[in-house]
Amino acid sequence: MYFPRFAFPWALLLLLAIPWSIYIGMKIRSLSGGRKWTAILLRSIILFCLIAALAGAEWVRKTDKLAVFFLLDQSDSVPEDVRLASAQAVRNAAEQYMTTKDEAGVIVFGDEASIELAVGPKLDLRKIYSYVGREQSDLAGALRLAMAAFPQGYKKRIVVLSDGNETRGSALEEVKLARSAGAAVDVVPLIIGGRNEVRLREVSAPGRVNASEPFRVRVVVQADQDCKATLRLFQRAGGAKRLLQPVEVTLQKGDNTFLLPQELSGAGFYEYEATVESDADTILANNESQAYTIVYGEPRVLYVEGNPEESTFIAPALLREGVKVDQVHATEIPVSLATFQNYDEVILSNVSSTDLSADQLKLIEVLERDLGIGLVMVGGPETFGAGGFQNTPVEKALPVSMDIKQRKILPRGALVLVLHTCEIPDGNAWARDIGLAALEVLSSQDLMGTLMYGGQGDSWLYTLQPVRDKVRMRQALRSAQPGDMPAVEPTLRMAYDALVGANAAVKRVVIISDGDPQGPSSGLLASFAAAKISISSVCIAPHSANSEEMLKWIAQRTGGNYYFVTDPQKLPQIFTKEAAIVKRGLVIEEPFTPKVMHDSELLQGLVEEGLPQLRGYVATSAKENATIPLVSHEQDPILAQWRYGLGKSVAFTSDATNRWAADWVSWKGFDRFWAQTVRWAMRELKPTGFRVETSAKDGMGHVRIDAVDEQGKFINFLKPEGVVTGPPPDLARENLSLMQTAPGIYEGSFPLGNRGLLEQLAIAGGGRVMQAEENPFDHNLPSSATVTPLWLSLVIIAACLFPFEIFVRRVVVDFGALWAFALAGMRKLPGLKRLVPHPKPRPIVATGTYGGVASREYAYASTGNEPNLSAGGAAPPAAQDGAETPVETPAAQVAARTEYTRQLLAAKQRAQEKQARRTGPITDDKDKENP
Repeated sequence: MYFPRFAFPWALLLLLAIPWSIYIGMKIRSLSGGRKWTAILLRSIILFCLIAALAGAEWVRKTDKLAVFFLLDQSDSVPEDVRLASAQAVRNAAEQYMTTKDEAGVIVFGDEASIELAVGPKLDLRKIYSYVGREQSDLAGALRLAMAAFPQGYKKRIVVLSDGNETRGSALEEVKLARSAGAAVDVVPLIIGGRNEVRLREVSAPGRVNASEPFRVRVVVQADQDCKATLRLFQRAGGAKRLLQPVEVTLQKGDNTFLLPQELSGAGFYEYEATVESDADTILANNESQAYTIVYGEPRVLYVEGNPEESTFIAPALLREGVKVDQVHATEIPVSLATFQNYDEVILSNVSSTDLSADQLKLIEVLERDLGIGLVMVGGPETFGAGGFQNTPVEKALPVSMDIKQRKILPRGALVLVLHTCEIPDGNAWARDIGLAALEVLSSQDLMGTLMYGGQGDSWLYTLQPVRDKVRMRQALRSAQPGDMPAVEPTLRMAYDALVGANAAVKRVVIISDGDPQGPSSGLLASFAAAKISISSVCIAPHSANSEEMLKWIAQRTGGNYYFVTDPQKLPQIFTKEAAIVKRGLVIEEPFTPKVMHDSELLQGLVEEGLPQLRGYVATSAKENATIPLVSHEQDPILAQWRYGLGKSVAFTSDATNRWAADWVSWKGFDRFWAQTVRWAMRELKPTGFRVETSAKDGMGHVRIDAVDEQGKFINFLKPEGVVTGPPPDLARENLSLMQTAPGIYEGSFPLGNRGLLEQLAIAGGGRVMQAEENPFDHNLPSSATVTPLWLSLVIIAACLFPFEIFVRRVVVDFGALWAFALAGMRKLPGLKRLVPHPKPRPIVATGTYGGVASREYAYASTGNEPNLSAGGAAPPAAQDGAETPVETPAAQVAARTEYTRQLLAAKQRAQEKQARRTGPITDDKDKENP
């Protein structure tokens, strides 16, 4: 089914110009009827084409065809016979349910994903030929590949056949993106079991122990038959993994429990991994399991410095005060919960949000909220709001907000985004996310516009305008479909034209591209620099080194920043930071002395002799329930503290360098101030009589609490609650209820099962949990549409018709004379004289009055053989025998007067008569001479 659609339907109001054009054309008297209506018709068609092109005419094709991608799990967690059975199920479904309206393909996945069969009208799956590795299960990559390989204009369905044992990526996030793109995701769970097996059912260890305190790791091995096996226990700490002891064991049918004694002297986070090996085993994927324990010791702080060359003061001050510190650069910050468990506090000093990935930003918040690890953020020109932390998880954990609405006067900023993301994986999704990230930072008084190359060439997604209607701007960004930009010059020129006249203190352009488009001219960049409009460029997935150099050159010539991005997850933070740059009011560089607003443990013994002067800070707003011990001369927070979840955090909005805090770093209270601040925010480790153990068993996580008091008596009738935090990247948070199962014993469980993941995928993907026998080719999805822009074709049609319209109005064509001329020419050719008929004369009678004398004159179509005529229009002499009949013609002066000339003379006469009535009679000198 085909139907037209218009991107800008309001432009169709211009169609009212067509009736007006027809009306004007009908009043033309100098054209014959046929020529007049031909010109009117052509002009109407031209106007219609141009107006339809301006309205963004599109041709929409809706189809009921369905494309299905089957995703087959080939990882080691799926036995060989189950893999073969799933492939056979796909073949059976195709043979039983596929129709002429259906197409299908197959993707296999393990360590990576590969297209086994592209989508086509037949599914001939005889054997799996693709090698994808079996040690991992990258379901997320398979979903991403399926969405990229779907043909356009089809209904889309993905059918996942897997045990749900995902080990790489986030399938749930990919399913959400697939759903937003119009695809449905069904799942077929693969059931594993029904054979003789050896499997690890449980590995458990105490959640927390003291240094040098003996404890035991409990390992439960389940066997379906009596056999011999080798049990190995590994310990992982600080990224290093070592084998503790291999044990040869004899397994009996059922559960076999082994207690392995351990003792740890160093504080930190330790992970244990147990494996079992047996010749009677067939599936290796269920032969390992993990547990962890935390050893209490002296607290340790992780100090993260954004610019180590500028700041060398805080870490030495803490060491002098007896605080153990590990100092790293922002690029070396941990990415796992396990590594962070070695620390009781994290200090971020002048760290930008662009130095951290989205997963790390989320992880830092979870550390404070759920694990009680402290957080201290130290300011600088690259942090807080100026560093792009607005609307990030880290902002949630801090006692200050990056939004500074309370300020009455702020310099206005203007930002233009240029999106060229089509060649980036999931480019449209990233275009949406980075645009939304930048939009959220700007206030209603700031200006923002977005440019891209699309179906209408270089165009505005929305023009540069105040950020007032964020809802409409968000909708535009979510629907953005950036195309492959051939050159950046036209787009940057549009940005320059919009910004050069904008009323803003700071003007900036941010372009994201692979560097493939043709670069801009030096003259244009010089214009940007002269107008103080900087361009920041973000390079991702460049095709060559030259592509990267072009984007770097743009930033250098205009005073912007250059970013080379290898991880797309950092893109939103980059655009947040760039948006924050246009809000220059966030960075206040003025000397002032902090004022004490509230008493605090952080300032104990330091304010009596007065505080040193500071030279700058980043403006923030205090959150409700936060304590603000110090403020600036503008009443902005300088020092803020609060509790968040299980942890505590501190914000110091000035820096700890010679830039803003030169007087502070030389102050005698500097060491004590930072020691008190850091110790207040550290994770609290209070000794209790509670002993917590965690374990994994039968696809479930288990928590057990042994509660005893100081006298060793059981503590009963408690109602403990807990929180379970999942692994990155989701870090899903789930409440855990624990029930008393014995005196002083409280237990709770939470699902770890794979079936739960598959059900979540089906729900998020708008699909269903299916059996292998069900029909995957059900046409119950909304029809898909293929959109073809028509504006270029319409403009070409209008351009081609325009010369014809001019020709019809301006040129008189005597088709009879042309026909007679053609016949006369053909008669001159040898052998055609007698075959081609003689053109018949066409009498044209002209009557009227000329010089007061009535006249009636005749003209005949010319053959090219006319005799001379006598004056007065006398008839020609009779034809002689055997000679051609001569054709009569009018006199020379009569032949020159055509119908068109007669009308012009009549119009002139009417004009003269009208003028005479106004001013008196006018005498024509020529009429006097030729009465």
